[in-house]
Amino acid sequence: MESEADLDQAIKGWSILSDHPELFEEFAKLGALGSLVQLLAHENTDIAADVVEVLSELTDDEVEAEPEQWNALVKGMVSTENWKSWHH
Repeated sequence: MESEADLDQAIKGWSILSDHPELFEEFAKLGALGSLVQLLAHENTDIAADVVEVLSELTDDEVEAEPEQWNALVKGMVSTENWKSWHH
């Protein structure tokens, strides 16, 4: 990303996935979900807040996802790979 403003826009763009839970598994497989979760530790609190907002939208109870889609989303969020960078 060229700037934090670009990063901010990119993060907000992921909220569209709440309308497409059929993509949750692919989102997790590609590592995009892991990257999003890692941004929770970003030094710019606006970026971290955007991530919280997107994760909230993805996990909203109005999202019509199948159990395997929810499982892929949750597994992607809690993967130990996502948390390794926080401990270094």
